[in-house]
Amino acid sequence: MKFKGCEPAGPLCFFRNAPVLLIVLFIVSVYSSALISGAAWIEATGGWKAIFSVCIFHVMFLATVVNFSLCVFVDPGPVPQVWKPKDLDHEPEEEEEDSVAELLQPRRILVDPQGVIQASTRNQNTCAFCRVWKPERAHHCSSCNRCVLRMDHHCIFVNNCIGLMNHKYFFLFVLYGLCGCILSIAIGYPVATRLFFTNQPENEHFPEAFSHQLTPSSLLGLTVIVGWVLSITMSLSLTVFVCFHGYLISRNKTTLDNMFDRCNGLYDMGILQNIKSVMGPNPWLWLIPMSTPVVDEHMNGYSRL
Repeated sequence: MKFKGCEPAGPLCFFRNAPVLLIVLFIVSVYSSALISGAAWIEATGGWKAIFSVCIFHVMFLATVVNFSLCVFVDPGPVPQVWKPKDLDHEPEEEEEDSVAELLQPRRILVDPQGVIQASTRNQNTCAFCRVWKPERAHHCSSCNRCVLRMDHHCIFVNNCIGLMNHKYFFLFVLYGLCGCILSIAIGYPVATRLFFTNQPENEHFPEAFSHQLTPSSLLGLTVIVGWVLSITMSLSLTVFVCFHGYLISRNKTTLDNMFDRCNGLYDMGILQNIKSVMGPNPWLWLIPMSTPVVDEHMNGYSRL
């Protein structure tokens, strides 16, 4: 269920949801283009390569849609209103406000010999907006108007924060989206090039049955061209996203950590443990959108079941 913080009313609601609708239109466009091109390929050859490629594309498409939906609707991780550090008995004072400089300062952490990270409550502060204790790596999102555990960033394309509870879904979304775009490019290449160069002779991927329907000015032809060009454009962007967020996950860093250079490697528990902290302890389930984050008494949530 979508939480209240990301559901503004009135015109603001439309503008915040517009990027989400843009992603939906993009997914539909790429899928339609690959579906038409795949149908032409299968009708022309009927071979196992064509059928296998189209089936794999549908798996990537389904995985992209599922993870995109989870990014949109899953709560990124709330900070309980009643939570406070165990070794602190006093409540945050209403009059005490944190300055912007204090909010940007990194808080101290402790790492025990087993590599388990514990928050140092001596330098923990309260959120100046929510008036609750703010655990280590939790941040207040001005768009959602709430604090989010291990917040990575606020993504306008899902109208949601990326945090402890949906970080894995976000990474799988961009990963499967990239794979789907690459497959769409490969499947649509013979048809798209034929449409771009109308004098190109017939080939095995472009049967005569489609010659009169797939023209540059026809609806089917425009659908293939638009979807194929979008696949190329987005595959370049998603490659950067996958590499960047893959690097951050391998270092146990968030986008905010990297932006403000806050952690200086103190959260690094080794590549394998860092990946497990987001993707889960079982490597066989890393590519499946499941597993529940484990949140300790310090609200760190560095491990997952």
